[in-house]
Amino acid sequence: MVQSIKEYTVYKEPMGRYFDTPKALYSWFDYRIPSQVAAIEALQSVAPNDVQTVNEMKQWLLQSKRTQAWNTPINSVNAVYAFFGGDCSSLAANKPMAVLKLNGQKLDMPNATAGLGYVKTSKSGDRMKTLSVEKQTEGTSWGAVYAQFEQPIADVADAAEGMSVVREVLKNGKKISTDGATLAVGDRITVRITIKAERDYDFVQLVDRRAACLEPLGQLSGYNGAYYCAPKDNTTNYYFDRLSKGKHVVETEYYVDRKGVYQTGTCAVQCAYSPEFAARTKAIVLSVKR
Repeated sequence: MVQSIKEYTVYKEPMGRYFDTPKALYSWFDYRIPSQVAAIEALQSVAPNDVQTVNEMKQWLLQSKRTQAWNTPINSVNAVYAFFGGDCSSLAANKPMAVLKLNGQKLDMPNATAGLGYVKTSKSGDRMKTLSVEKQTEGTSWGAVYAQFEQPIADVADAAEGMSVVREVLKNGKKISTDGATLAVGDRITVRITIKAERDYDFVQLVDRRAACLEPLGQLSGYNGAYYCAPKDNTTNYYFDRLSKGKHVVETEYYVDRKGVYQTGTCAVQCAYSPEFAARTKAIVLSVKR
């Protein structure tokens, strides 16, 4: 049975070992979590020495919870049970925290917020270049670094972490060049945005910063299939309650309403539940001749 479980699962870093099947289109309300829990329980019963496989399957549970809300109490309780397996020693409050060093200097961390484990410290300066983290306990941990800075919109490059996004402009169903694309006043174009998700996500927001010469055909906010669309003055915003692993395409139509040369902003997608997973595509230039 142990060999069969290994054959029917896949292992990927950093997701861990899991059943990569299309039968469960979305994990927290389908059977992926119950199946994972049942497999962990079976392995712990018949192969208690196979710690590596069990830990790999527990890793998938943690990685799934990292990006999903799990609004099903039974599945959540089962996942917690499978993860701890009756041993709650990993919850001990006296375990040492990770050591954070900024430019080689250890950061003094305040006490964690009771019940949340939340710790915040602030540093300022213009010479902070290297942040290192030294983990002092066993088990799975992860973190993220958020950096904010300003630069000309034309210099912002494509970026992707855990998902990717591509923006295309189409006229009469045909893709047009976005490197100084030439249009005319009154043209009806379609902006196609393609998102590729490497895992299942909850609460995803997509912001398309459109050019000033584009006016959306649909002026009202509302649901359009799997997402909620909210047109704003200079952006078109999309909100997904759930974004499953795979490819997703969003299309919105616009009228070209004035001539000139216009530059869009970036098109960015981000998981609000786990904001370290995000992607963006660079700005494009549209030229309206008449």
